[in-house]
Amino acid sequence: TDIKLDRSIAPDKSYIPSGVKLSPLGIMIYGENNGLYETSENRDSVWSTSDEKLDSVKIIRKDSSAVEYNAYLSLCAVNGKGKEYDTVIFSTFFKEPTDIADIDGVEIDGVFYEF
Repeated sequence: TDIKLDRSIAPDKSYIPSGVKLSPLGIMIYGENNGLYETSENRDSVWSTSDEKLDSVKIIRKDSSAVEYNAYLSLCAVNGKGKEYDTVIFSTFFKEPTDIADIDGVEIDGVFYEF
């Protein structure tokens, strides 16, 4: 499932969360580069322009319980033509298959994005 996030509530950081790809097996939060890195004109080179880190990611369930994750894969450039995003903010696999209908949203660095 591809879920768009409300970009207007994103804090002023070097990345802007814009969507989530969610399955029973895992989650990937993607977004846009906002000063996190620069690329060469043909996008074959990427270099960091920010030392900003992802502080926290929580999956919030409909019963208001939360699961906090340490970053498995976070804040990296995506090099692919035709993608609607250029940054992976966070990605992980769940310990066991999860009913995605039970997930209410995600909290990224203290900001809650409702699905």
